[in-house]
Amino acid sequence: TMAHNIGTRMMGLPLLLGDYRDFEGRLPELVKFNDAFTQTLGRVFTTLKRAKEMLLPDIKSLARVDIAAEIKRTLSLTLPQRSWSVECAECPLEVNIDAHLFETALLEIVQNSRDAATEPARLAISISIEPIRTPTYDSVTIVYKDNGPGVPEQFRLRIFEDFFSRRPGRKTGTGLGLGFARRVVEAHGGEIVYHHTLGPGAAFVITLPRARVNAETQEDYY
Repeated sequence: TMAHNIGTRMMGLPLLLGDYRDFEGRLPELVKFNDAFTQTLGRVFTTLKRAKEMLLPDIKSLARVDIAAEIKRTLSLTLPQRSWSVECAECPLEVNIDAHLFETALLEIVQNSRDAATEPARLAISISIEPIRTPTYDSVTIVYKDNGPGVPEQFRLRIFEDFFSRRPGRKTGTGLGLGFARRVVEAHGGEIVYHHTLGPGAAFVITLPRARVNAETQEDYY
């Protein structure tokens, strides 16, 4: 809401810039200042747009995506090959998602693992994927695990809260990463939960429907 309100207040600035552009014919020296202001204004609006996207992700482009291939591609762009693995019980396994949003959410989870790691150089992430089919529901389960310290019991119910951040001995983060990941998963009709019983380290279980369903008509968005 704050990002939206700031953006609304700033909408008068492009109009003001237009007024200054009208003076360029008589005052040529204004051109370089107006150009600099235009660039600065563009960066500010981009920052506000990204802030709103973090807090309220908007699904804009649904497509059938091989989820294992998408996850491998995302991890390969941010982690050394030796530090991650992906196993898929049934490949290719296609899911109807906004690939850009899903990639960004996954990167936020990876960053969370990095921030929590006591030895970042030894960070290891494993992901397993499998389909879950019932007569009424067709979904995919993604289990994400790292070899970090995990989440202390007293904080497990808070890790998806906005602005909650805990980094003992280090600079506190924004606390928006896991909250953003949760909103992206939920925007796709799915669920993400933290599991402490899947071995050492942190473990997140993501469940996604293979097709996004319209709640009113119960029709697929294919």
